[in-house]
Amino acid sequence: GESARGATRRGGGGRAGAGRVPLRHAAENRLNDRILSADKVENLLDITTANIESLDRVTLTSVYQRLSQISRRGQSNQLKGAQLEQWREVRKLAQVFAESDLLSPNDISCVVSSMRSGQNMQNGCEPKTDMKLLLALQDSATKQIEKFRPRNTAHLLVGMVQLRLKPNASFIVALESKIMSSLDEFQPHVAANVLWALRKLHVAVSPDLVQSMGDLVTRESKAPTVRLKLIARSIWALS
Repeated sequence: GESARGATRRGGGGRAGAGRVPLRHAAENRLNDRILSADKVENLLDITTANIESLDRVTLTSVYQRLSQISRRGQSNQLKGAQLEQWREVRKLAQVFAESDLLSPNDISCVVSSMRSGQNMQNGCEPKTDMKLLLALQDSATKQIEKFRPRNTAHLLVGMVQLRLKPNASFIVALESKIMSSLDEFQPHVAANVLWALRKLHVAVSPDLVQSMGDLVTRESKAPTVRLKLIARSIWALS
């Protein structure tokens, strides 16, 4: 496996010589563009594994996002043989980055909300490995919870719903504290999504949080049609 030091360097924690930084950033941008332009899973995996030593947190997150986009277009098949081995390389790197806390809150929420596509293409054949990565991502999210923005929180929770991962107690305690201290940052639709996800996950949170989020949805929603939809979703979550 990759060392923590190597992961830190690739995650953006190291410093290169001043003259090399623009060249390195240009190369990273080109690689990211290639990843986001891949039109088939096999092309995405070929680009990714050919450049596995150059992936950083941004390009790794892009791999997961692009995989999800391709899957939603119905252009993905079950991974077998060499392709499954390629995906294992990507997932192994994600594990190292997650355990080293090198993924930002936005990275974590994007990876978790995109992981369902990878699971589908594996046909659920490696659940223990997927769970190990999910737990590492959850632990990293708990440590970084103060940096989470409302949209990151919603995406992470909805991703957990899709993956049927019930959050652990330490994550919920940290999450509840963060939400209550930043209620004024939540837009109505984001608050409604958080309430919906917490209900779907069968998570017990304080009545104060539920009431405050519900009030935010009903008070702040402006457009009548949108307001009704958000209120309906919140009522379901509160019932």
